[in-house]
Amino acid sequence: MRRVTTAPTALADEIDRVVAKLRTTPGARLAAPLAGPFASRAAAARALALTFAEAAQGIEDAALPAMPLWRPLPVLADLAVGDQVKVVAHDFLTALVAAPSLVWTPTGRVPVSELLLEVTASVAEVVRFLL
Repeated sequence: MRRVTTAPTALADEIDRVVAKLRTTPGARLAAPLAGPFASRAAAARALALTFAEAAQGIEDAALPAMPLWRPLPVLADLAVGDQVKVVAHDFLTALVAAPSLVWTPTGRVPVSELLLEVTASVAEVVRFLL
């Protein structure tokens, strides 16, 4: 059974803010080493893009009886990561509208509400490293 799920406006706004920041950050700053879980701001953006891509696929493949084979996300140049995040975030937000109550993640099936919390937390984590 499908139900309509909407992303909080705050999440969509935060995604737009992240994308704008990534698109306007100089290449040297995107590539500069960071202390913490990400090697660079570009690596943080790639991790976020992967989160969105897996979340969208998990929603799209929710009806599969077994965990889907996760599609790889291309590694783009540092200056393209903002556009990549924008595209896969859009895919996620579009898929979320018709998401079923249970969806796939790389760790198994979860309620779509839990997936939304995980994605929101990932966005917040990456924002800390972009500022």
